[in-house]
Amino acid sequence: ARSENDAAPNLRFVHLRPLRAMGDSSYKTISSFRAVILVPYEVLLMTFYELYHVAIPLFLPSIEFSSFFYYRGPVTYPHCGMVLDPTDISQRASPDLEELRRPHPRYSPFARDRVTDRSAWLEAYTDWNRFPHLQRFSSMAGLVDKLMYADLQAVSAAMRRESEAALGDAARYWRAAFSKVLRRGPATAAAR
Repeated sequence: ARSENDAAPNLRFVHLRPLRAMGDSSYKTISSFRAVILVPYEVLLMTFYELYHVAIPLFLPSIEFSSFFYYRGPVTYPHCGMVLDPTDISQRASPDLEELRRPHPRYSPFARDRVTDRSAWLEAYTDWNRFPHLQRFSSMAGLVDKLMYADLQAVSAAMRRESEAALGDAARYWRAAFSKVLRRGPATAAAR
């Protein structure tokens, strides 16, 4: 909000932790904020989708800046060196799922010593890097500048339009998928 004596908006930051402590971390409360700064990692994936689809402008670190933050939590750390063996994947894959198979990296995307490779993987395969209308920052000064001058209403409207289009695409996909499964019948589907 802009004050009467100042052309720049006043910024106030609220961490989720105090909201939880006050018992006021509902989606209604979170959606009342003009924007959210999100440093996504594996546990926040569903939160990312939920906030995106209610069209709250999201400010996320740039790909390069994010490599310092992503996958550093206790959820992935013990598994950072794990990589699927391509021969194991091909032996387990069903011929019917061939169209769903995608290339797998030859390294763990969580490997901390492969920052360039991780950044490329994150950019190519994570929705928080692929979805449109996300606001990026590459420094804290850049974040403050973008928060002060971004047209948050326009960003929110664009996110809303994108979500509405995605909903239609998802409905068509699932309609076709269920139709395919139901045409096979229970016995055929259970045999697979």
